[in-house]
Amino acid sequence: MLSSLKDETERRDRITSQVKIDNPPIALVNGKKIIQNDIMPILMAGYGKQVLDKYTELLLVRTHAQSVGIPLDDTIADLELNKLLLKMAPNQNQTQRYGLLKYILKRRSISLGELKMVLETTALLKQIVLMEWEPQEINNDTIRAQYVELYGNQVTIKILTTATQREIDACHNFIKLGGDFYEIAKAYSQDQISLTNNSEMGPFTLYTEDVPQHIREQAFMLQKDNETSAPFQYYDDKHIPYWAIIKRISTIAQKDIAIASVKTEIKDIIHQKRLNAEIATRLKSIKTNARITILDDTLRKNTSNGIMTP
Repeated sequence: MLSSLKDETERRDRITSQVKIDNPPIALVNGKKIIQNDIMPILMAGYGKQVLDKYTELLLVRTHAQSVGIPLDDTIADLELNKLLLKMAPNQNQTQRYGLLKYILKRRSISLGELKMVLETTALLKQIVLMEWEPQEINNDTIRAQYVELYGNQVTIKILTTATQREIDACHNFIKLGGDFYEIAKAYSQDQISLTNNSEMGPFTLYTEDVPQHIREQAFMLQKDNETSAPFQYYDDKHIPYWAIIKRISTIAQKDIAIASVKTEIKDIIHQKRLNAEIATRLKSIKTNARITILDDTLRKNTSNGIMTP
């Protein structure tokens, strides 16, 4: 084991010594140069690991795609981005869509370049999976569960989100004193998506997956319209904690739609969910046999012996 680690260290150091290190100036402050090496350790420590992970996945998937005969296309990331923007805000123009996207990326500390890497990776993985994937039969129990998610009782809420409990408690006090929920949300809420719709979210059911579970549960605990919840904590899809208050706006009783009339639509949704799960499994499989050696000192401190494992 020790011998293996020593060999790996020597191999890594040999590679590093062969790499020419360029260190150009990137800015001048009162005539004094700021060089690349002045800020690179800070950037590496803060964002290097997450960017490296995404770029590594993209390189692995590109290589695998080529090995199974899928050609690479430089436009794939931009095409997928346009699809995402249209789906995210279908009733807004392209400038408004990019403005909303910029806000979301900033909130999640993700760059546009990172997003494009993820979109290209996912698109290539989908092509890889579809070359040999044979979907399983969808049984009636699965169809009924998805039917309830789509057509069960629905609720629409207003939501106010903050990063800290202190902020949410202050907002809660303003509301209890008679403040207008939306006006307070405009001043304090961090949920830009809901603010574009008068701070509203919904309608959604108790089982709608793209709404955080705790928000769904809190919404269905409210007994009447215009009732406001106590402050509560929830986690977004990146597992980042936030604090929120919600106000029930309206409810919609279960839709009187025969399950047979929407069976095809439901099957398509289930099919997409299963495809997404298969894509995630395939990525994990591709990464399993990969060997990635970390050469950067800052990044290597966050991994074991400079070897990034899946």
